[in-house]
Amino acid sequence: MRILLVLLLAASCQAETIHGRVERVVDGDTVVLVIDAEKIKIRLEGIDAPEMDQPFGREAKAALQMAVDGRAVYVCVKERDKYGRLVGVILADATDINARMVMLGFAWHCKFFNKSPLLAKLEAKARSQKRGLWEKGEPVAPWDWRYKQKKKRKLK
Repeated sequence: MRILLVLLLAASCQAETIHGRVERVVDGDTVVLVIDAEKIKIRLEGIDAPEMDQPFGREAKAALQMAVDGRAVYVCVKERDKYGRLVGVILADATDINARMVMLGFAWHCKFFNKSPLLAKLEAKARSQKRGLWEKGEPVAPWDWRYKQKKKRKLK
């Protein structure tokens, strides 16, 4: 089963596929992977989870920890971001963790960077079923939260 999963992932992955153990979950959309004693920061592609100081930030981190912390995972690397992190889709067993975070209502689908119809559909369903961060009205998207925080810092 694992060999089949690796082959399917490699076939669908435009870039490289890496395999390692999740050493630490940083927040709801970033983990630290260990590969041969090297630590690599991975940002989950196509999603944006609440910031840690934002409502549902700690819950999003906890959801990601439950899914991957200490586990061996595969990452379909899409690119490297401006912070030097690898950006990709994480698979734990046969589960797309990026999609799982959106489905459970712990992350937004980042529509301006990712055009996945699956992630869009999963977000719409999580919203309509009031899962996770959608349970209480309209939460502030992380990109808007970061912008407001940056503006506040400039005013000080």
